[in-house]
Amino acid sequence: FALPREQANTLMVHAPPPQEAADIVRVASVMLVPYCAKPAWCEWRHRDNCPDCGQCEVGDAYRLARERGMRVVTITDFEHLQTTLAELRVAGVRSYVGMCCRHFFIKREYAFREAGIPAVLVDIAGSNCCELQQEDLAYAGKFQAEARLNLEVLLKVMERVTPVTEATN
Repeated sequence: FALPREQANTLMVHAPPPQEAADIVRVASVMLVPYCAKPAWCEWRHRDNCPDCGQCEVGDAYRLARERGMRVVTITDFEHLQTTLAELRVAGVRSYVGMCCRHFFIKREYAFREAGIPAVLVDIAGSNCCELQQEDLAYAGKFQAEARLNLEVLLKVMERVTPVTEATN
């Protein structure tokens, strides 16, 4: 991804069976975005979608995915993540790009493993439920602090996504 070491260390790769991160991203057809990165004032914070109003970086992520024909899902709580991953597996999704904090990925790695879908995840910054010891609120979809997406890294990752077309879908 032509990332300096500090930025490369923000990537988490879930690759069953072992695959290169660039290969995973190349065939990604879905992007998962955490609700906690949406502003607290946003009426879409706890909803699966984004109108891309231009007032936050989540809209930028949605735009990057939509430009490549990817499906985008805002994950609204932990159960929604599990349901979404199960649906993606059943639908035969080959891989996805997502965002979450490193703490969440480590603690809930089993959910990603059970889904069995290769993924490249970009670490988020700012206030997160694990650091603030508010995981119960976050898993219930009620966490109020705001995380930040690393758009610089996400943009470099998304440059490697092959646009989804009817033929590749």
